[in-house]
Amino acid sequence: MVRIARFILIGIRFIIPWVIRVVGFTARLVAMSVVSLWVGVPTAVRRIANQWVGNAVTAGFPTEYDSFLYRTLCVVAFLVILAGWIIGAFITVWLVHLIF
Repeated sequence: MVRIARFILIGIRFIIPWVIRVVGFTARLVAMSVVSLWVGVPTAVRRIANQWVGNAVTAGFPTEYDSFLYRTLCVVAFLVILAGWIIGAFITVWLVHLIF
């Protein structure tokens, strides 16, 4: 019995940091989507893509592929914002379901 309790405590100790990271990532994702509503989606997508391209160039990505990388990251940034909206909608429905 003590052995099972130890395994459970060790499992919880390893799982808690991952859960905290996932919750933090989800909160950042939803916050970025909400902010994109005020800034405007095209502007937010461009800013995110420019930041990511800058990070890639700083990390050593070849600059001859900047335009292709920028377009690709624009698509990825839009999909990230869309995912944030979807997650925000699910969280809203879950909270309303808890209230009623």
